[in-house]
Amino acid sequence: MRRIYSSAIRAVYVALLAATIAMLCAAESRAQKLTADGFSARQEANDAVAYLYAQDSSPFMTLSGAPTPITWYFSPDGVADFNVLKVSHEAPDTLNVRQPGLYRAEAQGLSFHAWWLSPAPGGVTIAVDSADCDAVYVRSVAAAPDVTFGGNLLKQSIVYQWEVADTVVLTTRDTVAAIEGLYDKTPITVRAINQAFNEAAATDTIAPIGVKASFSFENRKQDATNEATASDNSLSAPAEVLFTNSSKGGYTVSEWAMGNFARLYDQNPVYQFQQPGTYNIALTVTNEATGCASSDSSVTIIVSEAALEFPNAFTPNGDGVNDVFCPAFRSLKSYELTIYNRWGRRVFTSTDPAEGWDGSENGKDAAAGTYYFIAKAEGYERGVIFYRKGSITLLR
Repeated sequence: MRRIYSSAIRAVYVALLAATIAMLCAAESRAQKLTADGFSARQEANDAVAYLYAQDSSPFMTLSGAPTPITWYFSPDGVADFNVLKVSHEAPDTLNVRQPGLYRAEAQGLSFHAWWLSPAPGGVTIAVDSADCDAVYVRSVAAAPDVTFGGNLLKQSIVYQWEVADTVVLTTRDTVAAIEGLYDKTPITVRAINQAFNEAAATDTIAPIGVKASFSFENRKQDATNEATASDNSLSAPAEVLFTNSSKGGYTVSEWAMGNFARLYDQNPVYQFQQPGTYNIALTVTNEATGCASSDSSVTIIVSEAALEFPNAFTPNGDGVNDVFCPAFRSLKSYELTIYNRWGRRVFTSTDPAEGWDGSENGKDAAAGTYYFIAKAEGYERGVIFYRKGSITLLR
């Protein structure tokens, strides 16, 4: 697959192209336009054109509007005698470029010169200079051979492209890059790219020392349908929550803060919240060998205050709507409900607020009419006691 480079990288070489073009031979007279298919080209006022191509790209040059015959010449070093490549008696004429060197086209006094060169970078090395808790400082060096044509020295330059997981994270001229956001052993690829976007690459695995705290949580208590909770992190006591540590890096200690109520040191602790209140949860992971530490305090868990409310009617007709007489409740530590008929006979009792009366008595449908209930409950907060009584209308 052809690697596509950004215009930002191409722009880096504009100054180099200008220097290269200044070395080229001036045209003997006003020239026709010379075009080429390649990576970089620039037409100067003196009609000298510099083309820089990757060595395996096989570009071509086209001369149009020139009088014939057109003679194409080539010199591999720009100094030795030029060899005639071909003579064309028709215009426009195209020459396929096969190797680096200096190409020249002549047509009745018009002379065009074009360089085509791109020694590939080589010997790319990767090594870790140092690492701290925020970044790994990676050094890469590549050979950039200079080229001499016609006694003129063309200095090659290298841009380094740093890749993590096939994603470019930095493009620098400096041979040392600070790679951030790594916490585990990671393959790094460095591409050394020259002016013609010809490249050499190397890959190595580096070991950062930083850590990154992160976690998720799950309420393991299955709330009843009549247990009033507002959201995933607004819970009814007693709420049993599993915390899962998803931190990155070589941490050796995990410290959990359940607000100001508890400190836990398990990898994936389970904690039961009983007291209503707001708990700011924080996880701190530490690499004891390096001293690197990180904290995540993005989660807040709210345990709702105790509550108990009853409806005044229900319709146990099997339609799935209001079929059971039961309370809406939150955070109850104890509970007792007793229901009587109008003659004072007990028809239902329960110590579970999630359990409601389905309108039956001794396995048979109770008669429609008015019933009475008494409920007592205690919340998890100190001193919170509920006493509820009232009438119920059973409708069929």
